[in-house]
This record gives sequence, C-alpha cells and structure tokens, in this order.
Amino acid sequence: MLTSTSMNVAWLRDAYGLTHKELEVVSHLLDAKSSKQIAYDLHLCVPTVEIHRAHIRQKMGVNNTAGVFHVIMTGPTPDLHA
Repeated sequence: MLTSTSMNVAWLRDAYGLTHKELEVVSHLLDAKSSKQIAYDLHLCVPTVEIHRAHIRQKMGVNNTAGVFHVIMTGPTPDLHA
C-alpha cells in the first residue's frame, strides 16, 4: 500500500517508469529507512530491496540515494512541448 508520501511522488511512475513496488521502496527511502527496514516492512528479503534500489537509481539516471532525493526534491520537469 502506498503512503501519503509516495502519493506525492506518483509522477515518478510516468517520468521514469518506476513500478508500483519501486514506488513503495522510494516511499520508504523518503522515510529514511534502511534496506533492512524496508525489507521487513514490505515482506521482502534485503537483496530484493537492494535490486529495487538499483533499478530505481538506474531508471532515474543517478548513482546513489542522494541523487534519488535530488530528483524528487526538484520535482517533475514541466513538458514544454504541451
């Protein structure tokens, strides 16, 4: 289930092609949770969470979690061709 925090980043699904599970992981990252905590909360194993985190970084074109936060803080880029 997505939290209110993740609802604010639902635009990441369209902008970067994040899956529902990746959005859940992002939501937990925004709550400053570790991979171990995220795994426990989402009933996953830690390596699975690490794979989701790697996919998130890859799709967003960043190298680390700080990059993920930067993308989220700067928000969606408006479509200038619309």
